[in-house]
Amino acid sequence: MSADPAEPAEERPGLVRAVPNLLTSARLVLGVAFPFLPAGSRWAALLAVAATEFLDGQVARLLRVPSATGRILDPIADKIFVVSVLATLMWERTVAPWQLLLVLSRDILVTAGALWVASRRGPSALRRMPPSLLGKSATGAQFLFLLAAVASHKVDAILLLITSALSLAAGIDYVMRFR
Repeated sequence: MSADPAEPAEERPGLVRAVPNLLTSARLVLGVAFPFLPAGSRWAALLAVAATEFLDGQVARLLRVPSATGRILDPIADKIFVVSVLATLMWERTVAPWQLLLVLSRDILVTAGALWVASRRGPSALRRMPPSLLGKSATGAQFLFLLAAVASHKVDAILLLITSALSLAAGIDYVMRFR
């Protein structure tokens, strides 16, 4: 499914242009479905989501078909999936509410910061909030934490500490960069 690099993105077949957003959409579907999946297959859903998290942007760049929809949908799909998994784990008493808040600290800070930026500069300012390496690291740590918690049915204290620290640092970084 390689695209001719010389071919303009708008002239590529619709399916080729849609592949990255389809991968992102799969995360949304798995986020909604996660609480209803059998406990023994949830780790596979997490691995699939982690793969789509990596692949959607890579495929968009490789095929030269990035989209505004993908830039908006990608972080939303991530947040829906992470919240769904954490809520499921909290419901099953694997994760305590305070642990959920620690892991979600970046998302809480970024959402609060985005609302503040949008209220001061208008919604168009949010388009200029590119992801950072720190934010991507926090997302990776979140997925590792979730995979470990789903697989073992308990919280790994070291992963919780690393994930929380990266999440908080990324949240502060986003707020500082876009204030």
